[in-house]
Amino acid sequence: MKHRNKELLWLLLTVCVFIDFVYGISIEYKIKDAIYYSKTSYSGIQTIIFWSAKGKSIACEAKIFFKAPNKMRIEYEGNKNLSQHILIDNGEYEYLYDKTKNIAYVSISPHKNIGDIDEKFKLLKKNYQFVLLGSENIAGRVTDVVAIKSQNKENPWRKIWIDNEYHIILQDKTFQEDELLHLSNFTTINFPKELSDDLFILPGNVKIIPKTSKVTSFTDIKKLQEKTKFKLFLPSYIPEGYVFDKADLVEKKKYEFVRIQYSDGLNILSLFETPTKIDFRGYQEPEQIMNYKLVYRKYKGINFTIIGVLSHKMLSQIINSIK
Repeated sequence: MKHRNKELLWLLLTVCVFIDFVYGISIEYKIKDAIYYSKTSYSGIQTIIFWSAKGKSIACEAKIFFKAPNKMRIEYEGNKNLSQHILIDNGEYEYLYDKTKNIAYVSISPHKNIGDIDEKFKLLKKNYQFVLLGSENIAGRVTDVVAIKSQNKENPWRKIWIDNEYHIILQDKTFQEDELLHLSNFTTINFPKELSDDLFILPGNVKIIPKTSKVTSFTDIKKLQEKTKFKLFLPSYIPEGYVFDKADLVEKKKYEFVRIQYSDGLNILSLFETPTKIDFRGYQEPEQIMNYKLVYRKYKGINFTIIGVLSHKMLSQIINSIK
């Protein structure tokens, strides 16, 4: 009888381990879908709040339209500065449209040439731990609640609520240690069968800046250096977990600049280099500026700007390691 009980106990433990293993794979699959891309079109209203290190906050609502696999429109409301902007991404280019000035800043869509998602996810798993916290209802839908905890305490960590059916992030919180930096959550969400392509087209007679830019992406710094008109410098110090991701050469009529991107699988560090003085905040989505930090430096005739979610101290350490 005792032998029989041991067999049943062993069988039960084996089944539990197998279920945990399968469920772990399922959660990883959902996280991968949620962070990198969605296969489902949706529209909804999202509340967005950012808190700065000085305790200031910025809040708005956003009407969001996403057409799978790569088209996005975000209409900001409820904030004086943000509500003048609409972000339109047609899968090729991303436009930050200022309605009051009738101008649009254009950049390459982040949905274009996203790269090897498997490699990005491998990097994410290397630098972050996934912790399943349970299940909650958000906007009337069942979600899996997951903490994505960084191995590096300097990095913010996230808590996300993933739609159980469509693997879309319905609520997202970003923390620096225990301090809440960012909250976004859908108050309503729908899954229409069709979204008009007109949503992802700029209105007529909009001045596009920079409309004459040529952007070339590189995965090899040496090949990039061969194409630039000025000498490139690289930081000798990059925080643990971050690796070189890609570099873009942006050529305009009168000048050019380079953007070198590092990633830890979740967060991005962007290093801009150019002999020309430029305010690169115009190249960021408007609500991100509250959470991102910028550090400037001029060295040997080159203007450097580094933008990231790390502390000013660490960003300064990176940019000052350029020799």
